[in-house]
Amino acid sequence: WWFGDQVGGSQVWALCQSHSQTPPTLRWRVPWDQEPKPGMLTMSFKAASPAAGTAAVRASSAPASSTVPPKPGVTNWGAKLKAVTEKVDAVEKSTKEALEKAKSALTKGEDSATVRKALLQAQASVTSTQNALATEAKDAKAAGKSGEGVVNLLLRSSPKLRVLLTSITAELNKLKAPTAPAQKPVAAGAVGKPTQPAQPPPTKVTEAKVKEAKVAVEALKAKVAEVGEEVEAVAESAKAVLENPPDDVNSEEGKAAVGEVEAAAKKAHDSITAARAAIQKQTMAIASAAEYAPLRMECAGLQKSLTELTTKLAPHKTMRALLQQKAAARKAVEQITEKIVEAEGELEKAVAAAPSANAEQMSEEDIKMAEAAFATAKKSVDAVSGMLEARLKFAAGPVKEDLAELKTRMTSVTSKCDELGKSLTRQRKGLDLDKTMEVCQGRVDSAEEAVVNYEQAEAPFLAGGDIEDIAKATAAVEQAQKRGEAAI
Repeated sequence: WWFGDQVGGSQVWALCQSHSQTPPTLRWRVPWDQEPKPGMLTMSFKAASPAAGTAAVRASSAPASSTVPPKPGVTNWGAKLKAVTEKVDAVEKSTKEALEKAKSALTKGEDSATVRKALLQAQASVTSTQNALATEAKDAKAAGKSGEGVVNLLLRSSPKLRVLLTSITAELNKLKAPTAPAQKPVAAGAVGKPTQPAQPPPTKVTEAKVKEAKVAVEALKAKVAEVGEEVEAVAESAKAVLENPPDDVNSEEGKAAVGEVEAAAKKAHDSITAARAAIQKQTMAIASAAEYAPLRMECAGLQKSLTELTTKLAPHKTMRALLQQKAAARKAVEQITEKIVEAEGELEKAVAAAPSANAEQMSEEDIKMAEAAFATAKKSVDAVSGMLEARLKFAAGPVKEDLAELKTRMTSVTSKCDELGKSLTRQRKGLDLDKTMEVCQGRVDSAEEAVVNYEQAEAPFLAGGDIEDIAKATAAVEQAQKRGEAAI
């Protein structure tokens, strides 16, 4: 909402950034480029007269100087701000429309000269707007605080215009530069403007030429199909070698097998290169007219197919290196398998050393033997598990699958080892408990014996007979009492 001298007028004194259907009552900026201040300008409504039929608005302003119209000759920055905003929005909208039309025309294979003309017009419009905004920014900066709003708007608008220019330039680069005919020389002393070079008329494509191009593209399709069969044959040969690899890649048998696959792969690669060049040549020959657009799409599809064939062929061009990697991986799997077998053997020895691990209590000697065997098995199992994890971390393809199977096997071995360890721990605790019970029983027996000694020492006093040496008998009772209490 703008507050000015009239609807649509160029003199504006206040601004409220609200999109309400009626004039907002608060948050007015006075002047328009300042922050809102409470009480600077408020709105209140009163009922309309019957003849008016609409609501009337009464405005009041705090300092009277805030709503005084600008003096003659003073730039109205509020109007400037509005004009600049509208101009930038209009240029942005028209340029985006031109870009969309250009992209659509190029996709459909329409006349490139028409597309170029539209893009150049859009480019000139954006450049002109940039120059105008630069001038406005210079004036607004010179105006100081009153022009800050325009300066900020221009700073936000400049990146948009640069992006539009970049997009236009990118689309123009996709077009071929039109060939301009040589200008007719102007005689010396002649008066007048030099004539503009005429645009060459669009090339007309006959049905015969289109049919000829279709035949050429069909031939290219057949060629790509042949290349695909050639690559498939290489893949089958390589698969047979990989499934039954030679024991030694450097042996005569190994060299012959590898050489055959690599030679076939090289020949297929040359075929792909030749087909790609032929497709590129044909694409250039039908690059301009709209009638050729479907054929250009088919050529693009053929190039994509060749890219996929190149990816499929790539591993077979270095069959020797691939076989060497597989041989090394196979050797690593065999080594780990041997280690797992050794670990399983050590674990069986540990289990054999503890035949009653899950039954009755083992003796001290049996537990020691079983613990020694378990320690050896545990060390072997942990070493193999670590080696397997390290190899799995960097493995890929079939080797990784083989190692994953070994890991499953190793998981079972590790679980069995852990169970044996828990069993021996229970046996050790049970043995320690038996020892504790034995000690406790001995101390209880000693306490009972001390109580009996005390009762024997006390018996003469309880009997009531004569005691020869009272002092000695009393000392014996007291000593027996102390021993009994200590034992208990």
